[in-house]
Amino acid sequence: MNERGKQLSWNGVFDGWRRAEEELWRPVYSGFGWESWDAWRQMMIGDLRLEGREWFEYEIEHPHTEIPHYSIGGWNGWKKYRPAEKDIALFSDIAIPPETGDRSYDGDKRIDVRTNDKVKSLIGCVDDTTIIGFHFPDCIAILDGTHRCTAIAVEAQDGRVVSHGRFTIRLARFDSSDAGLLRIFCTDRPRSKKV
Repeated sequence: MNERGKQLSWNGVFDGWRRAEEELWRPVYSGFGWESWDAWRQMMIGDLRLEGREWFEYEIEHPHTEIPHYSIGGWNGWKKYRPAEKDIALFSDIAIPPETGDRSYDGDKRIDVRTNDKVKSLIGCVDDTTIIGFHFPDCIAILDGTHRCTAIAVEAQDGRVVSHGRFTIRLARFDSSDAGLLRIFCTDRPRSKKV
């Protein structure tokens, strides 16, 4: 990752995130009972206190080397791809094809992430893109860009490095006192359905 980061505000990051996905995800969040993209996403991230954090944007100079070492969030729909023993799983962990008998983080049979339709459509096709994450002292965890990061990790795992776009990451800084937030973010995020 390029160390010369450009400082950003959370409002700018959130607005860019909304512009990139509000219409794309409308069927999902409205299907879950949310009136707006903002309400749906705030429910998922409200515990992370993102507005009070320092934000920077960096270029990812070697995406196929760096991204597989980022951590995946604890999104419920992704637990079936994660190895059972990984509380904090890396994208490289989910890119490894499961062997017969492998269990997933949710306790069921582990599913190969290459069967995810969106990941399949992105392998070899990730163009210029911006992802959002959290920089903890020991790792980078991804908030937005899970499908794209997975496609890059699969390309790296399979030795088929074919996506060559410009990759940037918008990162919030967390310090060592936030270790509990890292564990919560990476193991269990709130469910999407409105109750």
